[in-house]
Amino acid sequence: MTCSEPYPAIQIQEASDEAFGAQSCKTPSPELINQSLGDSMSTVTVLMPHESLEVDGHCVDDLVFVDRESLPGVLGWDLKPQGLCRQSECVPVTETDLLHGDYVDLRAAATAVGVTSMLADDTDLVALSVPSQTRSDALSRRRAPNFVLPDLDGEDRSLEEFAGRNRLLIAFASW
Repeated sequence: MTCSEPYPAIQIQEASDEAFGAQSCKTPSPELINQSLGDSMSTVTVLMPHESLEVDGHCVDDLVFVDRESLPGVLGWDLKPQGLCRQSECVPVTETDLLHGDYVDLRAAATAVGVTSMLADDTDLVALSVPSQTRSDALSRRRAPNFVLPDLDGEDRSLEEFAGRNRLLIAFASW
């Protein structure tokens, strides 16, 4: 997965990634990251479960860097000396794990707080999932989140309209 921004030939170094089990991923060298972050900023579109944002950011190979100041608005967590924090809750990470100058590795920060991310090939578009704990809680309670979809007549229907009744949802995708 790459961004549409053209970058000089990338020197790759091997790094293990716990998020992908025993697989290893290829990460651009810190020198290349710093050199690329010195270039002019582009816009990165971040798709979140209930909204999308366009933020100043930069893509380097399959990494997405956003300005440190925009991280709370995008992820809901702030990078502090004690780690990624939201209200009184903190996930211990060091700034050196995520920070490159004034820019935060958005995908690494998301992984640290249990949010899955995906970067679309040849675009500056990254999608973030709901946190894994939220998904796990919904599964254990057997409660689907509310959503709205059009019915066969084109009228919007929400899942809440059918509360207390059995429902069967048939999903189809042509891809």
